[in-house]
Amino acid sequence: MKIEGVGHAIKLGYLTSLKHNIDIVAVVGADHQFDLEQLHLFIDPIINDEADYTKGNRFLVDAKEVMPYKRYIGNIFLSILTR
Repeated sequence: MKIEGVGHAIKLGYLTSLKHNIDIVAVVGADHQFDLEQLHLFIDPIINDEADYTKGNRFLVDAKEVMPYKRYIGNIFLSILTR
């Protein structure tokens, strides 16, 4: 069995959702960095026809307070490098 990676898994999830007429898809990493109790904040605007697409950003709210400083700066640096 060939391991394809995260990108392939997301693409396969989207294609499967289209095949089964799924209206809303949420992509969440398996590393537990996202609190699933907040998922409604992203889905509700779509359900209520206020948005077609929503996306979270861990650097917008209080990431500086939650994440250790070195990790926060490292994440910003790596995000810039990988764009």
